[in-house]
Amino acid sequence: KVFGNSLGARVDLYPDKDTFNVLAGLEQPLNELLIVSQAVLHEPGVAQDESAMQLKGIAVKVTPAEGEKCERRLVVTPETGQNEQYPELCTRCAAVVEQE
Repeated sequence: KVFGNSLGARVDLYPDKDTFNVLAGLEQPLNELLIVSQAVLHEPGVAQDESAMQLKGIAVKVTPAEGEKCERRLVVTPETGQNEQYPELCTRCAAVVEQE
């Protein structure tokens, strides 16, 4: 078992041109849509990782997300711990908590 839940994951997407246009045109961020901490949409033609799963129109690679878990949103991000007053939070959540 690599992940405790999907928020521990990073998803790299290597789409063809048509799939890229669809994904790039979405209003909701891909990480929220896929319910993962990090989602990277690579431009068509970018060399894909050999371990990526090949599907029709897209290749997908799932790896552990980089960073630490934010205790408020539960996402894994390198931004967690950058605020000295709220070291258990990411910068986004620390800003929200400071305003409350």
